[in-house]
Amino acid sequence: RSKSAQRMGGLWADCGRTEGLLDMSALTRAEGERGLLGLAYSPDGTRAFVDYTDVSGDTVIDRYDVGNDGEFDQSSRVELLTITQPYSNHNGGDLAVTADGRHLFVFTGDGGSAGDPDRDALDPESLLGKVLRLDPSTDDPTPEIWAVGLRNPWRVSVDPFTNDIWIADVGQGEREEVNVIDVGDLQGSSFGWSAREGTRPFTADPSDRHSAYRDVSPVFEYEHVDGDCSISGGAVMRDTTIDTVGDWYLFSDFCSGVVRALCVEPGGIDTCGLLALGKVPSSVGVLSDHLDRMWVLSLDGYLVPITAP
Repeated sequence: RSKSAQRMGGLWADCGRTEGLLDMSALTRAEGERGLLGLAYSPDGTRAFVDYTDVSGDTVIDRYDVGNDGEFDQSSRVELLTITQPYSNHNGGDLAVTADGRHLFVFTGDGGSAGDPDRDALDPESLLGKVLRLDPSTDDPTPEIWAVGLRNPWRVSVDPFTNDIWIADVGQGEREEVNVIDVGDLQGSSFGWSAREGTRPFTADPSDRHSAYRDVSPVFEYEHVDGDCSISGGAVMRDTTIDTVGDWYLFSDFCSGVVRALCVEPGGIDTCGLLALGKVPSSVGVLSDHLDRMWVLSLDGYLVPITAP
């Protein structure tokens, strides 16, 4: 079906296209947790934003103009923000643009190593372990810290029906967690790391910093058992071809390969099922084709749709 179409950031692109939309080979290297980590489009699809680690290992946010064919204009590249990374891991990297186009949110990890050794995640002077807000319309935006206390958010999705932000935050050694917050409640909030891992106390000394913010506790957490070790989010599913109890938030675990579902109902959120799939699912996301189907993306090289049996 060479003429079948795929929705991409407000643009229709031919699925038969074989060449890439943007070549970033000279800007970044895929090493460990580094590389091209995030992509978001403006609501009208005329601009795109990328989050990547540069060849020095630091985080960079760039903006590009996008043509009617979906191709990026490489000459239009504007570097909006650079964040120095002290270690090679925990870069986070997801991006989200609000529906009105006024806010570009950047989700950063705590800088890496283990245990947040530099206590960056709750440090109000550090851009690491945060939700940052940028003005996407300017060429030199000032980063604003809107929320603190993230370890390594992987990954983030915004539910367009409810305006909720879903954050799958990778744990340290015991627990993985899922956080949910309305965009309107984001500013001034803390997700707790490294004062706690999930709902368990982790480090005592940053607790005072956490208490200065609005506390956001995870809506779900799970322990490192049965091969689980690293959460990969995640998006809310509303596939009319699959019978569900309420809406489902689907996410996976990188190590075990298990995909879980949380039931999202007016009365609250609860576990409602799991699917055992292949190893190393890098994320669960919505491929916005004409069916709005959910797909599991795996480092094995597979894109697996979630369909009714």
